[in-house]
Amino acid sequence: GGINNNATVTVSSSTISGNTATVGGGGIFNGPTFTATLNNSLVALNTGAGSPNLLGAFTANFSLIGNADGSTVSGANNQLGTTAVPINPLLGPLQNNGGPTFTRALLAGSPAIDKGATALPTDQRGVTRPKDGDGVGGAQPDIGSFEFDPAAPTPTPTPTPTPTTIQFSAPLFIVGEGDKRVNLTVTRSGDTSGAASVGFATNDAAGLQNCNVFNGIASPRCDFINTIGTMTFAAGETSKSFSVAIIDDSYAEGTETFTVSLNNPSGATLGTQSTTTVMIVDNETTTGPNPIDGTDFFVRQQYLDFLGREPDPLGFAGWTSTINNCTGDTTQCDRIHVSQLFFQSEEFQQRGYFVYRFYPVTFGRKPDYAEFVVDLARVSGFLTDAQLEAAKVQFIADFMTRPAFASAYNFPNTPAGNTSYVDALLNTAGVTLSSRQAMIDGLNNATLTRATVLRQIVESAEVSTKYNHQAYAVMEYFGYLRRQPDALYLNWIQVLDATNNPRSMVTGFVNSAEYRNRFGP
Repeated sequence: GGINNNATVTVSSSTISGNTATVGGGGIFNGPTFTATLNNSLVALNTGAGSPNLLGAFTANFSLIGNADGSTVSGANNQLGTTAVPINPLLGPLQNNGGPTFTRALLAGSPAIDKGATALPTDQRGVTRPKDGDGVGGAQPDIGSFEFDPAAPTPTPTPTPTPTTIQFSAPLFIVGEGDKRVNLTVTRSGDTSGAASVGFATNDAAGLQNCNVFNGIASPRCDFINTIGTMTFAAGETSKSFSVAIIDDSYAEGTETFTVSLNNPSGATLGTQSTTTVMIVDNETTTGPNPIDGTDFFVRQQYLDFLGREPDPLGFAGWTSTINNCTGDTTQCDRIHVSQLFFQSEEFQQRGYFVYRFYPVTFGRKPDYAEFVVDLARVSGFLTDAQLEAAKVQFIADFMTRPAFASAYNFPNTPAGNTSYVDALLNTAGVTLSSRQAMIDGLNNATLTRATVLRQIVESAEVSTKYNHQAYAVMEYFGYLRRQPDALYLNWIQVLDATNNPRSMVTGFVNSAEYRNRFGP
């Protein structure tokens, strides 16, 4: 947004307008425990995901906030609007109104005229304050950076923008169980001249209920795949769609439903239809044989469970052919071998295992299933190399803002603090790297950032080797069973450590009753 405060800031006789923030307040974000003071200042017509103008606690005097929702403002003689009743400051466009910089002029009738108090003798242009004869009365200065001059030409007013809303196009989407995917349309209305984005996520109302429980509640373990992501609207775009994968199990379970919600809008607000229901129409009248025994079904499920995406045609054809034409040494071409290669694939290693390693390196623990699913979605899908790299960089930046990370690694930006930062990560990860001093030196001379150092440690060969077996065992639970590991995962790690061969472990999960019962009896 306009200002991101993490210390102490005082804003005097200023106008903050037209800023946008994807996180925080569009005008000013004031971090917890920090101090922000507004004197004779105008903050309005900004947009932000957290709040439109101010986010945090502020002390203000003789200031005007067009919409103060999302903040707490103390002080005297302020004008504070809300979402329900915003204050239009009546500002002209950003232009040359005289003086050394562009300004946004107050227009006739602005609620900021003659409502301020400042010791500054001039406004941003050098015009003497206060300027009387404006038809309002009194000799008070105006709020903000601009002193209204009734004798000056009246600039064109900025029209009040039409509110931009994002919502689902319908309250209900119906899909046949055999259709494989349901496409959900999201629409944007109002002022669509700028960019906007919104998050989306499926909701789990079933929890760990068994897949042979038929109560009308669809489960992400059995009936659909948890889907999480962000949708971006370019300027002028009014409609976009995303899809959720549907699992065609063999249970005669009747019609089932689940919900999908929108979240974290940027450049817009959520409309009334921010949650929609998906109805899955069953295609069985009697429970049939388990479809996981079919090659096509089995291969598609590996893509969905481990890579978080639908198969690409070439890859799908290759894997199904491998299984269907398996002869000779079947340990090199059967279903078990194919399934274990999904974890070992470059795609999973560069995405799923990439995300996984941030947890033991920074927090000294494996990720929970719920948080891993969200993180994996950040780097999954059909991405170019450039898109994947951008997704990884953004994932790291967001990961470092998590309270647990910020609290554990809040070292000062000093040589001693940089050393402590690197050593704390290495100690948590439990590795020794020959590049330790180079990373410290890079932080000290500003050729490296803390995000870069974190990534170097996570992607080091030492970390990759150290946590490979742990991740392999945990991912069996995440992928096949779609749940948290139980204590037996430690036994599987011991098996891998002893044999360095995952085949017996994969066999155990693929042939387990819990895995098979996700899809049929």
